[in-house]
Formats: sequence, C-alpha cells, structure tokens
Amino acid sequence: MNGKKGFFWAMMTLLLEGLIIALLVPSSWMREMAEMEYDWLDSVYTESSMVWMREKTLDWHYTLTRETGLADSLEWMFFPSEEARAKEKGMAKLGENLWFPYLESRGEALDDLVKITLLRLTSILIWAPLLFLIMVPVVFDGLMERKIKQYTFKYPSPFLYRYGVRLVITVSFLLFVCFLSPLPLPPMLLPLMILTCIAVMGLTVIGNMPKRL
Repeated sequence: MNGKKGFFWAMMTLLLEGLIIALLVPSSWMREMAEMEYDWLDSVYTESSMVWMREKTLDWHYTLTRETGLADSLEWMFFPSEEARAKEKGMAKLGENLWFPYLESRGEALDDLVKITLLRLTSILIWAPLLFLIMVPVVFDGLMERKIKQYTFKYPSPFLYRYGVRLVITVSFLLFVCFLSPLPLPPMLLPLMILTCIAVMGLTVIGNMPKRL
C-alpha cells in the first residue's frame, strides 16, 4: 500500500509541476532559462556535440508537435478561425484582447519547455556510452557479490537493500522532476543522478537481494 501511495503522490507532484508551468510561468522566463542552460551546455560540450544536440532536438520537436498533428489540434481546439474572430462583437472581443493572448503565451511557454526537455534528453544520450560502460561492471560486481553470499551462506543486508531501493526510486523521481523543471540545470547534474542510480543499484541493491529458497 505504501508503494502505491508513493507512486500516487509522485504522479501528483509531476502533474502539479506541469500545471504550474502551464498556468503561471511566463513565456519570457522560459526563453531566458532555455538560453541560460544552452550557454552552460555550450561551455561544457564540444561544438560538434552541440550541433548534434541542437539538430536532434529540433528534429524530435518537429516530429512531436507537427508530424503528430498535436500543435494543429491544440490550435484548432483553443483558437477560432480568422473568419470567426472577424464576426466577434461586444463582449466577444474580450477573448481577442485578453483570453487569446494569454493562451498564446501559455503555448509559447509549454513549447519552450518541450524544447529544453528534449535538449536535456539529448545531453543524456551523449553520456549513454560511458554510462553503459560503467553500468556493466557495476552490475556484474553486484551479481558476483550475491553469488558469493549464496555459496558462503552469508546473509544479505535487508537494511542496505531496502534503503538502496528507496534511494534509487527517490533519485529517479527527482530526475523526472529535473527534466520538467522551469529552472536552468547544470550540465553535469542529470548524468550524475543517473550515475548515482547505477552505483546504488549495483553496489547495494543487487548484491543484497533476498535469497530465494
């Protein structure tokens, strides 16, 4: 039951973060944040890596918003056609002067968030080969430690296993929060969080998994 409650509150937190960005974060702030984070990335990665990340981000963004028809569907749902706007009179003009500009600013903010989220994802892909090379020996070491405990009749540590799992879940949740964060992230933050999950999983969780009878 605790696991289900934790998952529920984690999803609610992510939903609340998305709603705050959708309703409150100014589009100008999102653009400044995206430019700041891009400059930080540019100071760490090589020019070829930045070109690859930028092209991949734009390609994924176009596929997600245009090729799927998502952007056109949202525009059709929330914005009337030019003919419908021309026929508006009196109080109907309130939408033209207030509601539609607000929706446009929210759309721009969400679009900037999608772009920076995709850019963060591509920055993780840059590190994927190195993270994989680290994960293989770490996981292998954990499996060997578990085998040794089985053959030497040593008991695994329930404390390390339980709190290792909790730490992996917590860091993984914070990773998702960071992906959607409207704040600029240091370039090394996301790779270090993934590296932490790999290290804890291999050194404490796998090596201390309960024995099967």
